[in-house]
Amino acid sequence: MPNFKFLKPAAMITAGALFGYYSVQIITASTQPTSQNRFLASATISKLGNEQFARSIFDIKIQNEKIAETTEETSIVRVSIQAFQKLPAGLIFTWHLPKDAELVEGSLTGLVSELDIDQVEEFQIKLKGYSQAEQTHVVFAVKGDMLNTAIDRNVIVSSRPEDSFEYVVQAYEKSKKEVDTNNKKLGKAASKRAFDPNDVVF
Repeated sequence: MPNFKFLKPAAMITAGALFGYYSVQIITASTQPTSQNRFLASATISKLGNEQFARSIFDIKIQNEKIAETTEETSIVRVSIQAFQKLPAGLIFTWHLPKDAELVEGSLTGLVSELDIDQVEEFQIKLKGYSQAEQTHVVFAVKGDMLNTAIDRNVIVSSRPEDSFEYVVQAYEKSKKEVDTNNKKLGKAASKRAFDPNDVVF
């Protein structure tokens, strides 16, 4: 007659081993990044790398040359591109205007010229529908390819910069810099003043 005393523990051990193995497989599969997650992470890192590369090649600055008080009047927005390295021709620039804005003068798209080191190229548009009456934004984008690396940079400006967080930060930094400068001047003036025993307090 078969001895079943040893079969029951063996079956339990086998079942436990199988349960542990498949549990580890399920946990490992759930914690490992999927191909989609890996792609998204790689794309994010690639975009950051491309942006950093573009910043090392050239700088873009945008400003309101003139802000109209009403949407019926004309505003002027200006952009300057300064090359940190020799910039070949072929990069494409594009202006993105607010909804219902009307271009009065200038080109919404075109090519950036070839620039030598420290050379600057300026772009300007005149438009209506971009004014202090309502907060809207103008975006200037530069895209293309350079040294087998994608270039994708943009800058933005507001029709009411005083309402933007960036403006508040810039105003604070400017005020802080002025205070520091004044303190330094006062410190130098005090150090140059002759010593007066009456200034000593016991």
